[in-house]
Amino acid sequence: MFHLLVLQVNHLIKKAALILFLVLTVVGVAYAQQVNLYGSLYRHNPNAAFPTPAVGYAVYVYSQNTRWIGPGIVDSYGGYAFYNLPPGWYLLRIYSQGFQVWEEQVQVPGAVRTIVLPQ
Repeated sequence: MFHLLVLQVNHLIKKAALILFLVLTVVGVAYAQQVNLYGSLYRHNPNAAFPTPAVGYAVYVYSQNTRWIGPGIVDSYGGYAFYNLPPGWYLLRIYSQGFQVWEEQVQVPGAVRTIVLPQ
């Protein structure tokens, strides 16, 4: 009877090890598929040689199922970033003082998004 109990315990330990391995593998694969969305936002400035950073604008990202992700605030260099997004298509919306001023579909991973807003 003791021998049978040892066999059952060994079997349970093997099952637990297999389940733990599978869970860690799935978590690792899911985490490895996370990507980042970087970009720059500028305003057209007819009085300057180059567009100027659109400091203080709010950048919102929405997933395919319209789940809101964000906001990201444009920094003093015009940059914004969203981290650990699953690959796919997103809706990028830009707001200034509560009003939407830009909307664009973006694919992640993809090229860095540089947007120059009109005056």
